[in-house]
Amino acid sequence: GYPCRKWDAWEFNNMKKNYIAFNIIIFFIMALVISCSESANLSSDNSSSSTTPYSDDAFVQLASGWSVETLLSSDIVMPDSLTFDSSNNLYVLDRARRRIMKENSSGELSEYVNLTAINASKSIAYQPGGDRLIIATSEDELYSYDGNTLNRLKSSGVHGSSIVVDPSDDSFYFCSQTLGESIDHYDKDGNFIETIVSNVRGGYHLALDTTNNLLYYSETYTGKVYSHNLSTNVTTELGSGFGIPNSYEPIAVGLDTANSLYVFDTSGLKKYQNNSFSLVKESISGGGRIIFDKNEQAFICANGAGGNLINYPV
Repeated sequence: GYPCRKWDAWEFNNMKKNYIAFNIIIFFIMALVISCSESANLSSDNSSSSTTPYSDDAFVQLASGWSVETLLSSDIVMPDSLTFDSSNNLYVLDRARRRIMKENSSGELSEYVNLTAINASKSIAYQPGGDRLIIATSEDELYSYDGNTLNRLKSSGVHGSSIVVDPSDDSFYFCSQTLGESIDHYDKDGNFIETIVSNVRGGYHLALDTTNNLLYYSETYTGKVYSHNLSTNVTTELGSGFGIPNSYEPIAVGLDTANSLYVFDTSGLKKYQNNSFSLVKESISGGGRIIFDKNEQAFICANGAGGNLINYPV
C-alpha cells in the first residue's frame, strides 16, 4: 500500500450535494446489507474488522493502504482551475459558487474575490510580471484581478477552458475542450498572437516547460497526451489510453520542479520517463486538473465532482 500522506485530502461538508438521490439510496441499502452480513463477526471494539477504511464522510471510500486526515471544512462546491502566485499561495476557482478561494499559510481557504458580477468563469492563471490573476469566462471574456480591482481586459475573442502562463512575459496559451478547436497564444492582455496547434481533439489541460520550450497538452476525445516544441513547431504523441476516449473525461498534465511530466486521469497519477508512463499513485477520488506544490513536493488535484482538493506526493 501507499504511505500515509501528510496532507491527504481536503474534504468539504457539502460534497454530498453532488450526489443524486438515487446514489444515496443505493449506498444506504448496500451499507445495511453489509452491516447485517458482518455484524456477527465484528467484536465490540471492531479490532477484528478488515473492511476498507472510510473517512469521516461516508461517501469517500479509500483504497487499501491509504489514510485520510481532514484538515479543514469549507463550503467550496466545485474546485476546478488552480494556480500559485510568486509566494506559493494557492488559488482555487470554485465554479459552482462563482468565486476564487485563496489558501493562507495555515492551509485555510477563504474567499479571495467574488465573481458573481461577471459571466461564469472557466479558468484562472497567475501572471508574475503583473502580479495579478487572469480569469477566462464562458463568454470568451478575459478579466484581471490584482487583489483590489476586477478589470475586464477583453470583451470577446479569448476562447478556451485551460490557461498556462509564460512567466517570462506574462503571455499565455489557451486550449478548449470543444472538439476541433485550436491551442492559441495570446499576449498578457489577451490579444491574439498566433495559433500553436490546430484541430485539437478536446484540449483539456496545458503545461509549459519554459526551459526546453515545450508545451504539453491532453486530448480527451482521443485519450492522448502530446508535446509541442515551440522552437521547431513539431508535435509529438507521448502516450495514449488515458481517460475514456470520445468523452469529456478529465486528463490533466503537470510538471514538477525538475520539469518531469505527469499525467492524471481517473486511474491515478502517472510519470513520463524512458518514453513511457508509469503509475505513481492511484486516484482516490476521480480526476481533475492538477498543479505541483513545490513546498509539499506533491500534485494537488481539483476533484470538481466530489468537491475535494487532494494531495498526491511524488
